[in-house]
Amino acid sequence: MKKIPVVIVSGFLGSGKTSFLQIMIEQCIENKLKPGVVLNELSEENVEDHLFSGNPLYEILGGCICCTLKSSLKQVFEELLTKQAHTPIDILFIEGTGVANPLELKNVVIRDEFKKYFEFHSLVTLVDASDFLDFKSILWTSKNERELMRQQIISADLICVNKTDLVKQVKLDKVIAKLNEDVQSSAIIHKTTHAAIPLSTILRLKTDKGNENEIKHPVHHSGIKAVQLKGIKNIERQTFIDWFNNQPDLLRAKGIITFKEDKQFYSFQYAANQLAISPVRFNREPIIVLIGNGTKIEDLKEDFIEKVDRRKLVN
Repeated sequence: MKKIPVVIVSGFLGSGKTSFLQIMIEQCIENKLKPGVVLNELSEENVEDHLFSGNPLYEILGGCICCTLKSSLKQVFEELLTKQAHTPIDILFIEGTGVANPLELKNVVIRDEFKKYFEFHSLVTLVDASDFLDFKSILWTSKNERELMRQQIISADLICVNKTDLVKQVKLDKVIAKLNEDVQSSAIIHKTTHAAIPLSTILRLKTDKGNENEIKHPVHHSGIKAVQLKGIKNIERQTFIDWFNNQPDLLRAKGIITFKEDKQFYSFQYAANQLAISPVRFNREPIIVLIGNGTKIEDLKEDFIEKVDRRKLVN
C-alpha cells in the first residue's frame, strides 16, 4: 500500500486555515487527486461542515487534538484505513484548532503504528498579517500564547502570510521581518490574500525526513475556550454587528444566524476585529460559537445574551 502523505495545517485563530483547505480541495479535484480532511474544533459542533460537503471529512470536536483528544486522531486514522480499500484518498490534510500545537499533531502522524500507512509530508502555518504584530506584543498576549505562535512558525515548512490586502506595505514588511526571526532557514514564506496558494507549491515542499523523532514537551495553549449559543433566531442585524465593535476578550467567533429583517440564513465569521456576514443556501438550526480566554468566555456569553438576544437560550 502506498503511503498517504499528510499535510498539517496550522495557524492561530482566524488566520485563514479553513479557506486554505477549501482551495486545496478544489485544486486536488482539478488535478484528479482525492483529498481527505480531518477538522478539529474547540466547539462541540462544526458550524463550517457545509464547506466540505462531498469530500471525505473526519471531525474531532469539543477540544484540542494536541491536549485531550490525541486518541480521537488515532481512531480517525484507523477508520480512514478501513475505508481506504473502498473510498481511497491520495492526500490527507489535518487542520488543528487555532490554538493547537502542530508539533503534537506531527507526533501522532510519525508514530510507529502509523508509519507504514502515512507519511508526514509538510507543515503549513498561516499567519494573519493584519494582527500578527499585535499577537507578538507583550501588551496583548500571554507569554504562553506568544510561545505557541512561535512554535507554529518555527516548525513550519511553509508560512502563508495571509490577508495581505488588509495591510499597507510598511506593515507587511515589518511582519515579514518579525517572521524571519523565527522561521527555519529552509522554510518558504508565501504572501497571500484569501489563503490562495497553488497546490503545486505545497506538493513541492520537502520536509527533512531524517528529522522525524518525536518532539518532547511542546507548548500548549493557555486556557482558550469555546462556548456555543443555540436557539438564537431572528435577531436585529445592526445590534448583532454593533456587539462585535468592542470585544477585546473575543478572539474568534463564527456560526449560522438569521436576522428578523428578512428571516434568511447567514454564515458569519469574526477574527482580528473583522466581521464578515454572507448569505447561505441551506437551512439549519442557528448556532453561534464564541472563542476567547477561558476566564472571560462565560462573561462574553452572558453579554451577548443580554445585549443581542435578550432571551433565555437553550444550551
